[in-house]
Amino acid sequence: MLGKNPSFKQQLLVSTDHWRARLPSDLGLDAVTITSASVNGRTGVATISGTIGCSQDITDVFVSTQLEQVVGRFNTIRGWGWTQVSCSAATGNAAWSAIVRADQGKFAGGRATVYADAYLDFCTDIECLSDYASVGPESIRLGR
Repeated sequence: MLGKNPSFKQQLLVSTDHWRARLPSDLGLDAVTITSASVNGRTGVATISGTIGCSQDITDVFVSTQLEQVVGRFNTIRGWGWTQVSCSAATGNAAWSAIVRADQGKFAGGRATVYADAYLDFCTDIECLSDYASVGPESIRLGR
């Protein structure tokens, strides 16, 4: 049962999906990390890379990223990207990479803040089991 002020994660995981309960579970998704970030100086499109950690064989892990870069004193450029990845328990991790396009303007080389979330759902006719890992905000340097 959710408390008086449930967290966003609790609200997300216990919401209903076509009358199926969404329950937090340990499906083998252990962690998500950010290992590098780069930007194409001509297009302003960034690439964020990292890994997910797993203790079971899992497929179709959805990894989403958010990138923010302050430009000047009053402007922040934001963008989002996503990818899907599978992970083998034999290796314990899998690499991922996501393309991030700015909602307005272009990303450039320099300091930025990045977030990453990994989600895994397994649904039956009755319920959905969900696993989740996140990292961020992390300060990074966008390289070229």
